[in-house]
Amino acid sequence: MKNTKMFPFERNHYYYGKLLSVEDFNLEQNYNSSKQRMNHMFLSGAGIVSGMNVVEIGDQTISVETGCALDAFGREMVIHEPITKKLQLIDGFERATAKGENYIYLCVEYDEKAADSIYNIAGSTGMAKDAKENTYNKVVETCRLFCTNQEPELNGIENEGLFQDTRQLFSYQGITIRQSLPRYVEAGKKAIMKINIETDEKHFLAFSFKMNLNGLVYENENSITVNFDELLVEKSGSYSLTFELDPVGVPGYRASAAMEQESFRVIVNQKQRNCNSSFKYQIEITNGDIKEKIIESYYTCSMNSMMEKARQKYIYLAKIYVINANEVYQIQKIINAPMKQYVMSQTLLGSLNKVMMQDIRSLESQIKEYENHLLGQDDKLKKTGDIQIAQGVCDIDLGLRGENHKKFFSAPISHGLGLGYVTIMLSQETRQDEIVFGNAEVFDINYTNATLAAKLDETTGSFVIGVRLNETVAKNSIRVHWTAIRKPEEQVQQSLERRMSIKPSMLELYTRESACLEVAFYNMEDKQITWQVKEGGGSVDETNVYTAPNEKGVYEIVAKSVAYKDVRASIFAVVREH
Repeated sequence: MKNTKMFPFERNHYYYGKLLSVEDFNLEQNYNSSKQRMNHMFLSGAGIVSGMNVVEIGDQTISVETGCALDAFGREMVIHEPITKKLQLIDGFERATAKGENYIYLCVEYDEKAADSIYNIAGSTGMAKDAKENTYNKVVETCRLFCTNQEPELNGIENEGLFQDTRQLFSYQGITIRQSLPRYVEAGKKAIMKINIETDEKHFLAFSFKMNLNGLVYENENSITVNFDELLVEKSGSYSLTFELDPVGVPGYRASAAMEQESFRVIVNQKQRNCNSSFKYQIEITNGDIKEKIIESYYTCSMNSMMEKARQKYIYLAKIYVINANEVYQIQKIINAPMKQYVMSQTLLGSLNKVMMQDIRSLESQIKEYENHLLGQDDKLKKTGDIQIAQGVCDIDLGLRGENHKKFFSAPISHGLGLGYVTIMLSQETRQDEIVFGNAEVFDINYTNATLAAKLDETTGSFVIGVRLNETVAKNSIRVHWTAIRKPEEQVQQSLERRMSIKPSMLELYTRESACLEVAFYNMEDKQITWQVKEGGGSVDETNVYTAPNEKGVYEIVAKSVAYKDVRASIFAVVREH
């Protein structure tokens, strides 16, 4: 039904002798329809259930295959036989192409049509004033295809909107710039900012903007400047930029990233374009599993708020790129379901669950084989007393362009030699058959001028490779060979050494705020500790919760073992004023 109002639910109360009118029968239909729509809306969501693929039939004609979908109000849309139409004859085509864009969106929305015209023997009694005596016996539920150039409300139609805030920064003749940040980030982990760029063959794009950060830092700075120039990279038409932001606020704090006013500049084919984008993102810092936060946010959202998000009444079936040849539009290419609006059926979820279980069993088998391999290596080492050595290769991504003095880091790499101290050696691969250790300037060869370093985490048996460029390079990656070495005496010493560590490794918080500390113990049976905060820099209670003092400053927090007097660990707390 076209009426989107579902509440309150009312149904007929039948009793013997009740006189039924048109309103009673309409009420009966509305009740059952509203119940079904509410189930679709809140339990299934909106999107394509099956089919509805758009295929090209000639240069100017498309065909929409059979299928079904649900709109944001829970109404079913069914195409029971293929719909073949010339593109220029579809509703909204002229309006969608009026601004000269080289693409349009093909959408589908719920519709109704009156059918089976009959003569009303009651005349116009009980009908609208302008109604005629002829009326219709049936209403056919159908759907309507139309074209639009209106970009979708990304957070309103994507499942990712629950954990990711996506904004469209710019759109012009096939060029789109979208930016996304997470809605939540776990304390001590990275908040990933992504910028996805799409261009076409005719345009070359360059843009820049500055984001001011609050509660986040990028390379120890409270701001980040983004620069992109398509002339400096190999043209592919699709690009993705990724930036890692570090949260510095305490759990519960709402960090933000806001675009600086008038900092956004876009150049298309060396001509500056008007753009007034000015967005602000809110990112909540959590101290637990983000999944739990998403679930909590979803279930605490009011029904009215969820229905407000259902403003997008139609489904984006395809993005169709066209070429205008003397007012005759020819189809260049078709991208189906560009916004990935799908409804996951139980059948599909069941199949995916089986595949996932197979992957889990395969992973468990691989882990078991690896553990057996390590046990075999340990037995061999115990017999021979040889030095333990592990080697590997890591490609460090430099982005689209490696800028001078910029730093790049790998993901944590497990060296496989267990916990504790190991020696890490790094070398740079200059070409396929050539690896350089140390300073490559000694040799007269072509190489990437960069400083390599490794940061070892003894508590996890892993390390991170860091690269700092000493010049701007056109390459988008650098290959680093690593070697991890552990001597037998170091292995014995590490296995017997008593020690402990405090997480997080550093605190940054405001005066009178609190943060929870976690102590990790190694080779210590007695885990009793005492806390000490130097220079009156706050206190730590019996539950390991640190409370900052009333004055700003940098304070050392020390944990000491009660049983082992020489075992201690410390971190620093940076306290700022509000």
